[in-house]
Amino acid sequence: MVALVADNPLVRLINGGVSGQMLTRRFDNQTDVLYTYNAGSEDPIDSASYNLMWSKQPHLRTVIDFLARNVAQIGMHAYTTRGGAAERLHGDMLSQVLNRPNHTMTQYDLLYSLVGDYALYQRAFWLVVPDLTMDTGWRIQPIPPVWVTVQYSNAFDPPKYHISAPDDRSPVVFTSDEIIEFKGWVPGDTMSVSSPAETLRLTLEEQHHARVYRKQV
Repeated sequence: MVALVADNPLVRLINGGVSGQMLTRRFDNQTDVLYTYNAGSEDPIDSASYNLMWSKQPHLRTVIDFLARNVAQIGMHAYTTRGGAAERLHGDMLSQVLNRPNHTMTQYDLLYSLVGDYALYQRAFWLVVPDLTMDTGWRIQPIPPVWVTVQYSNAFDPPKYHISAPDDRSPVVFTSDEIIEFKGWVPGDTMSVSSPAETLRLTLEEQHHARVYRKQV
């Protein structure tokens, strides 16, 4: 288990650049999902990254932001069961960690990033590790999916998570005990993901070319 202290390599990773790549490997080591992101890219929609599609396509961005904003404002609470009935907890450790997950985020920010990542990539990651600089002693740090390489040894064992910033050649490896993965469902495959944006790609491409045509008229 890795505690986030000043000299931890993950601290440098979290403070790294914004461009990156994601590679999801199947248990037979075949590439399943591969996409790259570069903030300055002008790729056409048929080869654009999901990040670029989100930034360039207003309808896609509106839907994702709407979902993230409305879920985030609901908030999360901790409960326990007493006599078969759910009772909300106040001031317990879980509630405190959720209310202040790390030094830079509120619970609203945490949920917003979770829903945004999941809606765009159908996958989101929380790193949950001890952190002596937090009052609770714990830290929840959302990790951009484009920083994560998920490696499976087979179809049934927990995977390992290799996290690296785009320019970092030394990824930090975490186990399923330290990473909470929110993963969508794909029929017939327990390891891959399929972004909803991929389903919309053809429609978005048509909208993109229509907009380009209107600008030329």
